[in-house]
Amino acid sequence: MKTVLIIFLFAAFLTPNQVDAWWPFGPSNSHDCILKYQKEAKCPRAAILIKFACNCKFKPRDDPLLLFKECNFNPDVYDCILDNMGNAQNDQAAIAISQSCISKYNK
Repeated sequence: MKTVLIIFLFAAFLTPNQVDAWWPFGPSNSHDCILKYQKEAKCPRAAILIKFACNCKFKPRDDPLLLFKECNFNPDVYDCILDNMGNAQNDQAAIAISQSCISKYNK
């Protein structure tokens, strides 16, 4: 009974983004990722950056044609972009969010 109460209290304080972070049924490929996050885009630059982050997050492990050569950031950068890009109201904000994610996680 005590365990159930602890789990309930823990779950009650999670935000939707925190639930996505450990939810095992999240996007499993770039197409699902784009479908999930693209609906949050409020400006063209946000849509482009969401597509970029999804494609890089789910890029093939071996890339002999170097199609994903621009995907050289820490994987946490792509998660940060996907988690925060829905808040960008214009192109300048989308660029600022992506630059902040790169600065914070690409070390």
